[in-house]
Amino acid sequence: MAVEQAQKSAPSQYVQRSKHMPLTFKIIHGFFDLLGFLFLAWLIAVAIEWGGMILIWPEEGSGHSERMLKQELSYLNDDFSTSITGSSPAVTAFEVATLVKFYVFEWTHLIQFYEWIKEAPNNASNIRLSIARVAWQVTDFFQALMNTTLIFAVRVTVATLSMPAFLLIGTAALIDGLVQRELRIYGGGIERAMVYHHVKPWIKPAVMSTWFFYLGIPFSIHPNLIFVPAMVVFGMAIFLTSALFKKHL
Repeated sequence: MAVEQAQKSAPSQYVQRSKHMPLTFKIIHGFFDLLGFLFLAWLIAVAIEWGGMILIWPEEGSGHSERMLKQELSYLNDDFSTSITGSSPAVTAFEVATLVKFYVFEWTHLIQFYEWIKEAPNNASNIRLSIARVAWQVTDFFQALMNTTLIFAVRVTVATLSMPAFLLIGTAALIDGLVQRELRIYGGGIERAMVYHHVKPWIKPAVMSTWFFYLGIPFSIHPNLIFVPAMVVFGMAIFLTSALFKKHL
């Protein structure tokens, strides 16, 4: 009996501990979740680019990702003058991409290591020469890896700079929705719990799925075509959630 009671109480204790997790642990946990999300999105972006080089645009090679990088910066330079940081988004994105290139490929000596692998001495062993030949054959893929990483850094910068717009739209939608809820309470409006429960789950995916899609697509697209529809969905989801929230708690 004691064992059964311990087994029954264990899940409830786990739930209570998870609910009362300190704020610091929640912040750290959320930070690592964000890093894992970005790392997964980066892996998918690189895999898509390499797959495209093999199957879709073999004649372009790494030139496809290089052209994408120039186009991404061109969108920012032509259509966005300032950002929340006070400087041009194109300048901010370029500086972030430069830092990423330095710390990921230069500071770690990854480029130097790759060049060393390719330059095998004539008196090297057969294994060493075979590795050098393979390294020469995948040079274009290594260059595409660098370009895709820089594109990823630029897009993460753009997505981060778009978050204040999500915040403003969400705040306005929340206030408007709460006003509509008060009018519904005092006007004897009908409760629509089914609509509320169907709309509420759209709030988080409206942001996360947009990030995931934008960071992984293998072609250049104007950021407005991605984030403006997402902001509309996000605002509508928050408005309907707050407006249709139950009248009496």
